[in-house]
Amino acid sequence: MLARTLVERHQEVVIVTSGEGSGVNPRFISPALLEKMTDVDIYISVKDWIPLFHRIPTKRRFLWIPDMTDEFSNIGLGDRRVAGIIDALILSHEKQADRLCDQSGFPREKSWCLQDAQGQDKAAWAKVADKFLAFIQRLNEAQAQ
Repeated sequence: MLARTLVERHQEVVIVTSGEGSGVNPRFISPALLEKMTDVDIYISVKDWIPLFHRIPTKRRFLWIPDMTDEFSNIGLGDRRVAGIIDALILSHEKQADRLCDQSGFPREKSWCLQDAQGQDKAAWAKVADKFLAFIQRLNEAQAQ
């Protein structure tokens, strides 16, 4: 739903999946095509940090963990090599961020909370999309300074 909401805000969205998908925006591609992409602004991996090590040219790498902390895929998240490639850890709420960063050793200052709108209406997802785009804008402004 976030992908569709971002498309409505004139953002190009590409979803990497091993499943089938169709459409121009969002566009669905296979993991093999990911490595061939160029000019990627933001690469977001959902629930797993390992895909962020793919060698694709991107300006920013985010890990989005919607609502979990005690998952096997989070082991190693605080390793400085892993934390070093993640520009931002996107979580659902402050308690989740505090707990996950405390348990894993991931730098709390690199985490950002984005209320998950799973199971909610289009208006709730619009608020999430607006907050996400505002977050990207703040990162761009901070980098420009």
